[in-house]
Amino acid sequence: MARLAQVLALPELPEPVVSAGTDIFSNLPYDPTTGEKSSKKTCSLILSEGSKIRVTCGNYGGCKGVVGKKNAQGHWNVQVFVPVEDEPSIVIPNEHLLGSWWLMEAYQGLIPRLPVVQDF
Repeated sequence: MARLAQVLALPELPEPVVSAGTDIFSNLPYDPTTGEKSSKKTCSLILSEGSKIRVTCGNYGGCKGVVGKKNAQGHWNVQVFVPVEDEPSIVIPNEHLLGSWWLMEAYQGLIPRLPVVQDF
């Protein structure tokens, strides 16, 4: 693959900023509240087990969740809590898989919005 990249004259990609041995990603070029791509703001994302997240878009946009264990392929299991309409005190937990591939894309600013942001 390195030879192919050289033949195609592809630029060398920067390494993501990852704290050694953890699931902490820093200096992502996105707004920490909305997850939208930003040239002025950066955010960090902690995806260690038990970390709280908020979904930024899609069917579960605005829902809160918690990060579970990584699977064998290195993707994060995430539980998203969906409130029942007209009964905000009742939530339905939904299991989702957050792919690890998108972090490299996010680090390079190639996606328009982070799917999740930190929820403190």
